Formats: sequence, C-alpha cells, structure tokens
Amino acid sequence: MIYPNTILRLLIVCLAACLLSCGDDDPVISDEPQIENPIDSVLVSIKVQGDNLAEGIRGFVFLSDVTGSLIASSEYSNGDSVVLYSSQFEGSEFYLSQGLLYNNGEELEIITYAKVNKGRKWVLYKVYTSEESEYPYRADLKFQNAKEGASYRVSAHDQSISYFGVNVENGYNTDLKTNPSDIYIVESNDQDQFVKYGVFTEITEGDNLVDLRLVNNDIVSKTLAIPESLNVATIGIRAYPNSFNSGFYVCFRDQFTEEGFNISYPKEGFSDYYTQVYYENDKFEYGQRTYGEDGIYIGTMNYDYDLMYDGEVITYSVSGDLDFMIFDIEKENVYHTWLVPFGEGKVVSLELPQVLTNFDASLNQPGYINFRNILDIHTYSEWLDFISKSDNNLMDIFELGLDFQELSIKEENSGGKLNNRRGKLPIIL
Repeated sequence: MIYPNTILRLLIVCLAACLLSCGDDDPVISDEPQIENPIDSVLVSIKVQGDNLAEGIRGFVFLSDVTGSLIASSEYSNGDSVVLYSSQFEGSEFYLSQGLLYNNGEELEIITYAKVNKGRKWVLYKVYTSEESEYPYRADLKFQNAKEGASYRVSAHDQSISYFGVNVENGYNTDLKTNPSDIYIVESNDQDQFVKYGVFTEITEGDNLVDLRLVNNDIVSKTLAIPESLNVATIGIRAYPNSFNSGFYVCFRDQFTEEGFNISYPKEGFSDYYTQVYYENDKFEYGQRTYGEDGIYIGTMNYDYDLMYDGEVITYSVSGDLDFMIFDIEKENVYHTWLVPFGEGKVVSLELPQVLTNFDASLNQPGYINFRNILDIHTYSEWLDFISKSDNNLMDIFELGLDFQELSIKEENSGGKLNNRRGKLPIIL
C-alpha cells in the first residue's frame, strides 16, 4: 500500500523534475550530485537574457555563505536557465555574485549582493555596451515672423543635446530621429529668460517653414534653492507630451546664483516631466532623477555611516535617507562591487569558483562609496524584489519613471579605518 504521505512526496519529486526540465533550454546546475528532492534545495533560479553577454565576455554566477565559503557556482551563456542548489547549505541568506571575464580572460569584474534569500528568482546584470544614437534625417528650418529683440532655441524630440540657438535670418538645420518628427522652440528675452514656447509637429526631412508667431504658449518660472558651498550644479528638465513616447529638453541650467537656479518650463500640454539634478563639492557628489511636475525640485540626502576595514573583514553601520550602499574594491585586474543594505553589517572575502582562482578577490580598503535611495522602495528586501522582476538588474533604476537619488562620498583615507562621517545636507524642497 502507498500511503498518502508517500504519494505527496512522489508528486513533489515529479514536480521538481518538471520544473528543472521545462523551458526552452535545459537548466545549467551546480556541480553537485543529484539529490532525491532538489526543489527543496534550490537557492536561486536564473533565466539569462539572450543578449546578456557581449561577444568575448564569459559570465559566472556563484553563491557564498556568511563565512565567504563557496556554496554553488555555474558558468552561464546567453539564453541559459541556471538553477543553483545545495543539499548541504542550511542557512536562509547568502551572498550572490556575478563574475564577468573581460579582455581574453585577463580582467575580472565581480558584483556581489548581500543577504539574498533562499528560493529567489534572479536577473543578471547585463553587460552595457554604448550605442550611438542615430538621427538619420536632416531638417532644414526657415523662419518667419520672428519677434524683434527675442532669441530662439530649438530641440528635436529624443535628442540628448539640450538646446540649439537659432539664427532666424539664416535658418537652422537639425537632425531628426524619425521622419516626420516634432520640434520644441522656446523664446528667450534679453536676460536669457524663457518666456514662450511652441511645439511644431510634422517637421520633415528637407525644407520646412516655421512661423514663430506660434511660439506663444506660457512658460512657468521659479527659483530652486541649492545647498551651500557647491563647486558645480546643473539641472535639466525634459517634458513629454505623450508619457515618455518622445520628449524635449525644455530646461537646462548650469549657472546659479546665491538664491539658486532660476528655471523655466512649460506647464500646459505635457503629460510628464523628467528632472535630472547634479551637484558636487570637495566632499561628495549628488545625483537625482525624479518624475512629474512634483519632481521638479532639488533634493538632498541625510546620511550617517561608519566603515572600517581591519585587514580581513569590512564592518559598517549606515543610516539615513537611503536604501542600500555600494562600495568598490579595486585590485590588479579585479574590480569588485559590493551592494549591501543599510543598518549594521559586515562583508568577508569570498572563495571564488575554481576557474577564477587565479584572481585575487580578497578584501581591501574600499575606494568608492555610494548611497542609493529609490524613492518608491523602502526596504532592501523590496529592492531585491525589484531586481527579480527587472530586465537588467541594477541598471533598471535608470529606466524612465523611477525616482531615485544617489550620493557618492569623495573623501579618501589611506589608513585602515575610514573615519566616522556624518553628513546632513540642508533639506531643500
């Protein structure tokens, strides 16, 4: 007789086999003997994107316990399904690391995430390759009815360059990404203040006549205060008529006064806005990306941290307006990035998979510290969930529509201990 518990166990085993065999590709698993019930020991499941690795780059993923000992590892290729499991690991959290071999295997980049929990699905960081934007069409613009004493600037949609000054007598040539396309024209007064704007549709390749009397829509102006003692500060605003379908740079400022930035932007006729802020002084760099009209502000981050390296372990204590901390350790031919949650914790040197053991990935003094705060995510666990559902891991925080802040500490200390540093930038809204 087969008892109910036995039937249930058989069903679980069959389900596990099905889960590990279904899909377009056979799963790549860790080099460990098969066990009777593998689904109970699955630590991470990964579906590798078909274009994750560029040509000539090898990818690895490996898991480590809290002591740094290797739990499981696998090399992966584009399109693979990877399942890492262990019958011996009894914990609930571990380090998850992605290793990338560049330059004919001579350089190694490692990205390590702390406190990843058992059973999680994961998305690997996609190797970024820069691609030049293509604007294959050229529009020749001629102008009529220019206002005396006014100057004009034009921006075609989806162009990364902010503004172009227009010579209304000689006309203006601009590259277009699509044909036809839209352009945004803003009128400035003799104090270089934006006063009116117009959006012109159906601009085509070749000759176009633009009536500047139609640059007659109102501009909103206001002053945004900035933190004191800054060396550099910039703000840029993009406006989207149709929710990120195509947008225009409608404001760019890198000159500021004691009062801050005097900015202008169109208020009517746009469904969304994208604001980028950057400022720095001798101690830190701050970056911000926010959306909507409510996101047109210059924000700050409060932080309080203590980071110490004793030659073997890095211990840290972090609090403030942030979700997680990133720090980098660079050695000869090895670049290791750690992502850890705020609070108190430590990291240890990791045992590498056998194929990577010719590299030295032991800890060293961190050379770069970065705090990240995703405004719609409030815990490290939520951030790991975000990665699990993303297309490109950490890089998806740069996607349109996600508000976030980052603060990079520029101070350096050559000793074994980084001094406790507390910072409270003035709250500017």
